[in-house]
Amino acid sequence: MNLKRLICGVVGVTVLSASLSISAADFPDVKGHWSETYVNAMVKKGYIKGYEDGTFRPDKTVTNTESLILLARMLGVDSESNEGTVDDAVAANSSVLAKYKSDYKKEISYLLYREVIDESDLSTYISDENKSKALLRYQCAMLLTKLMGADEEIKEGVFLSSSYADTAQIPSEARPYVEYVRKAKIMEGMGTDSYGDPIFGPKESVTRGQMAKMLSSLISVLNVTSVSGTISDVDTFNDTVTVKNKAYNVEEDTIIKLNGEDAALSDLSEGMDIIITMTKSAVSMIEANSVEEEDNEPTRGLVVSANNGANGKELVISDTEDTTEIKSYEVSDDVKVVIDEATDTFTRLKSGQYVEVTFDDDGVVIKVETLEKSGTAYGKIVSKNLDSQTPTITVSNTKGEEITYEISVDGASITRNGQTSNLFDLVAGDSVTLKLTYGKVKKISAESESQSSSGSIKSITHSTSGTTLVIENEKNEVEYTVGTGATILIDGTDGTVYDLRPGCDVKFRAESTKLTKIETTKAASSNSIEGTVTSVQTGHNLLMVKVGTTDVTVGITNSTKIIKSSTGANIKLSAIDTDSKVTVTGSNATGMFIATVIIVH
Repeated sequence: MNLKRLICGVVGVTVLSASLSISAADFPDVKGHWSETYVNAMVKKGYIKGYEDGTFRPDKTVTNTESLILLARMLGVDSESNEGTVDDAVAANSSVLAKYKSDYKKEISYLLYREVIDESDLSTYISDENKSKALLRYQCAMLLTKLMGADEEIKEGVFLSSSYADTAQIPSEARPYVEYVRKAKIMEGMGTDSYGDPIFGPKESVTRGQMAKMLSSLISVLNVTSVSGTISDVDTFNDTVTVKNKAYNVEEDTIIKLNGEDAALSDLSEGMDIIITMTKSAVSMIEANSVEEEDNEPTRGLVVSANNGANGKELVISDTEDTTEIKSYEVSDDVKVVIDEATDTFTRLKSGQYVEVTFDDDGVVIKVETLEKSGTAYGKIVSKNLDSQTPTITVSNTKGEEITYEISVDGASITRNGQTSNLFDLVAGDSVTLKLTYGKVKKISAESESQSSSGSIKSITHSTSGTTLVIENEKNEVEYTVGTGATILIDGTDGTVYDLRPGCDVKFRAESTKLTKIETTKAASSNSIEGTVTSVQTGHNLLMVKVGTTDVTVGITNSTKIIKSSTGANIKLSAIDTDSKVTVTGSNATGMFIATVIIVH
């Protein structure tokens, strides 16, 4: 993706099968038709065209697949500025769509990428059995609601009643969508019944004339705009991203993509190219792209060939583990070559030698030096990254230098304290000896540093990867992970990490920065607390509240009532904003404050 991927709100729509450009006034079958005004307006804007025989066919039904094509074109799938985004969408969904026979995988991929539809919808709209069936009105209501980004709002809301007399004919899952498009004035009823009450006609087919009217309504309702530029700030505390000196609020349902993949706000960083799409003045989608800088850092590999021909010098090297991955480089005429620590000539480089290649600012090779195939490194673990395709470990050596090493694609044999172990068990502070082959780690021998100490819990973080505690004492504060199988004692009785809370004094035993034993006492009971929300952890049903100078972890159960004081309405945990003032009533008899009622001021 690049800055040309500007999301055009409603651009380049060519509905269904048109190829002949014709003015609205020339459609003989539209004159006098109820949809004439809408068709003329949309044709005038270039959003809809007619058929090659000069007709529009306003009463012709729209098929399931045709409806998806229309929605994709409304979102700019055919816009030249969206080519990169569309390429990302097609690549990301190729395996999902492999089982379907369709000539419109580009459009369908784009809708999946924009999360207008999901994989569960595909059978309904593009399977051989359903793709040519007419789009029904209740289906159209669901699609248009999703296009407007209101799907989550529908799912989280409570559907109370319908405005139509034929509600019983509307599938139950579609009723709130039908009501939504009615209130948005996108779709209206289909007349009245014998009692004069309005009906929706949920299972009637959608026609091209009706689609022209809905398209006309959508243009004004969606009000899609976009801004592109470079990120100058990302604030994960206030959920904002700043572009061109303006901070944009990132909503809970904002779609975020980084390099075409699903991402979170925390994955974005200053300097990235970004496109922000706003629907109805709210940020509906963010597309960011990592800045691709010219990589002139030294590289290592195996010599395939060193050629000195009429067109100059050329060095071809391969990856040390995947020898089919080959790159060739232009070589400077006065390249410096070092073989076995002695200056040598370029022609003396041989196939299979392990080398480090250095480049100038233009990417031309200026130095080639042979290295030992095997080596050993020593130090203490600073961090590790296991989330990427190539795991790495960063070690601080005896000189205080932090060096990051890649783990071999074949894996590494690992021991810790003399026992067979794995990368997940290694922690910051472990002393390690790394055995390297071609610069990549093949073996790790780790020793932990045992310690017993005491302090006060400053903060607790529960995540999918485990629990971390920040413990402070008079000397410092250190972040520890709670090891699998760690012993936790509350007043001498077995407990869990959820019994711990900030402010508790603890005695602990750790191996490096992994806690193996924690001892504390049950905190005094309290019926009510007041403070400021510092963190909302919806995935773990936890709320962090600052009470004075103490962080209190508040547990949320299915029976917890959360009430907004200004309206008296019940709200969800996810609707609580950081910095909100709250009054929490509950009990900490279990060791953690469990809320019964939370009042959000």
